[in-house]
Amino acid sequence: MFIVCMHVCSYMHVCAHVEINQKEINQ
Repeated sequence: MFIVCMHVCSYMHVCAHVEINQKEINQ
């Protein structure tokens, strides 16, 4: 999922923020 995020998100800090959100949703 993070790979798709990187492709969609231009800014790494934004992508990292989304990746953290994904982990929170998974938990």
